[in-house]
Amino acid sequence: MKIEGKGEVAPARIKCPIDHATLQYIIEQCDQMERFHRYAQSGTSWRRGFRKDAVLVGKLGEVGCASAINLKMGCVAGVDLRVRPAGDSGIDMAPCGCRVDVKSETRRRPELYVRSKRDDGAVIECNPDMIFCFMLVEHRECPEFVGWLMGRGVMACPNQPSPLPWAKHWNYVIPEYRLEPFRALVDLLEARRLARGTPALSRL
Repeated sequence: MKIEGKGEVAPARIKCPIDHATLQYIIEQCDQMERFHRYAQSGTSWRRGFRKDAVLVGKLGEVGCASAINLKMGCVAGVDLRVRPAGDSGIDMAPCGCRVDVKSETRRRPELYVRSKRDDGAVIECNPDMIFCFMLVEHRECPEFVGWLMGRGVMACPNQPSPLPWAKHWNYVIPEYRLEPFRALVDLLEARRLARGTPALSRL
């Protein structure tokens, strides 16, 4: 039998439903974020049609990811929904002291992407100890956890220019089968929790 993840087969996706009240609250908060953020001025391609509803898609992915973790471990992962015009420095949550960056897509694809170089050529440093979680947000009310990879694993993947003809940035290109499954993330966070001496919390 082939091993799920670990370079053989893609991990099974985990559904992360969001209740209606929480979804409406996220939409309202993201409307505010859209008004405050100035992506076009910062050089990003999001405002040039690269991705629709970028802020909302990102937050839905973060909330779905946190919900999946909390369901298994208790309330250890929180998502900051405050309006932060300066961004979050790539850290979306920090369960058990682990820094997590959530990457969300709106359609299925065999490869995932982590930006490595901006449109202006500036290199984006990748922390080898960062946990990158990948979410699929095809449906707002139920994001799916696709898989995860440590930063050092991301940097071991091919670093290529974007295939989009109008884009100038570069990406680490991560085949889905190289991702780790969700249960391995829970095991890692539990080990970090024990190492920190943090008591177990009641599950949701």
